[in-house]
Amino acid sequence: MKKILNYLRPTEIASLDPYVRLCYEAMISCKESNSYNHSGDDMIFERDFVISLAYNMGRHEAGKTTQNYLVGGEVNKSVFHHYFDKESENDEIISRTRTALDFQTQYVTPDFLIHKYKQIKEIKKGGQKLVIEAKTKSKLTVKEFNKDFFKLNVYLNRLCFEYAVYLLINQSVDSIDTFIAGYMEKDYYINKDVKGNLIFMIQEQESKNPQVFQFIR
Repeated sequence: MKKILNYLRPTEIASLDPYVRLCYEAMISCKESNSYNHSGDDMIFERDFVISLAYNMGRHEAGKTTQNYLVGGEVNKSVFHHYFDKESENDEIISRTRTALDFQTQYVTPDFLIHKYKQIKEIKKGGQKLVIEAKTKSKLTVKEFNKDFFKLNVYLNRLCFEYAVYLLINQSVDSIDTFIAGYMEKDYYINKDVKGNLIFMIQEQESKNPQVFQFIR
């Protein structure tokens, strides 16, 4: 099967947007600090990663004269719920995909956001930087993957985020390629304008460093 994900070499990772690179650095930090010793609790690494990311992002913004972005998963989520509950009803393919995936309101909020306070009518003016989904358990299901992948595509296109990052721990690159191929075969919604701004960071084993890939249609 032809590979869907485009592998990024270290020099290419170094040229990514600083906020995207901070995600990668947070993964390395969690690995080096033994945050994976979760005693069977799949949620602890995910929590520790978000804490590490929040620390790195907050420090990045605090060092600036003007702080450009808000950091966190709970900020301004009512705007995003409004889109998924109201605006998406007018988009046939998004509505169809949402129904097929049984995508309920509780799935709307991602694990992490870097953005600005915006009213729904102002979102298309910009200010939305980065959206992140993280999965750490070894038995990621197709259903879980499809909901996350759908959400990231909607945030990129309809909610005008510059970048979306999907963090995956204990997953093989081949399995993620297969998941994406299955999603595409069903003709579910994909951001038609995606040009390397949907990033996968995949760590196949807890002892290994993450690999970075771009999804390019």
